[in-house]
Amino acid sequence: MEMTNTTINRSFQRFFDEDREVVYNLFDAFIAKTILEGKAIDFSKYAVDYYGQVEFATLEDENGQPILFSELLCGKKGDGDYKKCVEYIINAPAAVLRELLKNADWKAAHKGELVLVAHLHWLWSLGLSGVKTSCGKFGKYADIKEDWTGALNAYNLEDGLWYAHISAMGLKKELLLVYSILHRFMTWPNKPEFKNVDEIKSAMVDFVFKTRIDLNAPVRNGMLHLCDPDKYINIYDYEMKMEWIEHHSSLLRYYKSSEFSMLQEQDSVYYSKRIGRADENIVYRAERTEDKIRYIMDRLCGVEMG
Repeated sequence: MEMTNTTINRSFQRFFDEDREVVYNLFDAFIAKTILEGKAIDFSKYAVDYYGQVEFATLEDENGQPILFSELLCGKKGDGDYKKCVEYIINAPAAVLRELLKNADWKAAHKGELVLVAHLHWLWSLGLSGVKTSCGKFGKYADIKEDWTGALNAYNLEDGLWYAHISAMGLKKELLLVYSILHRFMTWPNKPEFKNVDEIKSAMVDFVFKTRIDLNAPVRNGMLHLCDPDKYINIYDYEMKMEWIEHHSSLLRYYKSSEFSMLQEQDSVYYSKRIGRADENIVYRAERTEDKIRYIMDRLCGVEMG
């Protein structure tokens, strides 16, 4: 099998967790298959690991033809009705969805949406510790018999980069944000031709920051880290990022930034609507959170500043 060119460069990455390298490899494999190749993943077949470079199997239709990820994401017609249906499946109460699935015609008509949400759940669960990386209930709804880990002997399904307590409502927000980021990225007008996964991840960062700013789902922090573990710390929770800065605030004594406006926009906390303690009058203003974290980490590691 010819491997996709992922061009992984990890020579120096501030927040990269060497003990969880397989998580980064799996994220890269997801991006390689769905965006670089443009094909959906068949989670019922083994993924293969070529010395750290993972390759997922391609999902095929009943005629043996590859299913395009863009069709799963946007529908064959690319209209708004398909997007509304995906969002409905994500938001629907479990009991309502189970009742709909009893209707064989409805299930067949919406197989694509169910397979897509299974992809979204897999991606969301990838970085979480203590949560099995899987397509979740949506994989079962789409009749996916997961066996993608069969040849990945070194991977523990519950190994991750962060812990988080996610409620049922929180999970809906998480999946909606992941869907919105991927949808906006894939429908990007005049989207460039990407040569490798690194180029895709670099371009995706801006979409992770600015898509659906009405959703304060912490998966935004997770995707930032997976896209660029040099620039973005592996802290999932917004408040924990603020606490991390406060804990090391003494190291900011000589901190300066000459690119304030840009760095304020590239700030995950800046896009959260529920940060700070208004009644105590110390609301966090989201001033260069990510840049401050990088600065502090460099001080802790003894990196000389130019």
